Amino acid sequence: QEARIRGIVVETVDKESAGRKAGILPGDELTSWERAASPPANPSADRGELLSPFDLAEIEVEHAPRGPVTLFGSRAGKPLALVVPPGRWLITARPAVSAGLSERYTSGQALAASGRTDEAVAVWRGAAGDAARAGGDGRTPAWLLLHAATALRGATKVDAAHDAIREALVFAERSRDRAAIAGVREVEAQTYEMQKDFDKAEQSY
Repeated sequence: QEARIRGIVVETVDKESAGRKAGILPGDELTSWERAASPPANPSADRGELLSPFDLAEIEVEHAPRGPVTLFGSRAGKPLALVVPPGRWLITARPAVSAGLSERYTSGQALAASGRTDEAVAVWRGAAGDAARAGGDGRTPAWLLLHAATALRGATKVDAAHDAIREALVFAERSRDRAAIAGVREVEAQTYEMQKDFDKAEQSY
């Protein structure tokens, strides 16, 4: 059941970003979004759910240039509706999951911060597997595995990072979520770029 919890939890917001100017703070829970109409180029409004952190990037790229975007959710249990002004959002977020899964994610963060990358990756891989077995659609496992891949890449364990990326892509494709697939592909491309393999990077984008 934990993988079926919807929404995202904000982790960081750059102090000079459009996200901070909107009033978004770490700990905010975001569940949906709405873009106002901006005729004549974009005469129709649009809206949707925030099902995973992958959605946040897609909304910023695809919808923010078309008109003001309002993010809805809650802060300390109280309703939240914040309009994001023009500019880069620079928000990082994690999936909204159960307390147990959240604790394991945080445990992995602490391990990675102390340089124990392999242990952190093992924790996140285990959490991804449990999230998948809980009957989710693949977004949360993909995000956790991509987090592991990023940590491995930062530790210059590039082959292991590609393994984690491939695992993440399996779950992203299982979810049939365009934003999740694009998010995984972007990290894959960035990893190839780090290796100066620009042909493979271009294929990933």
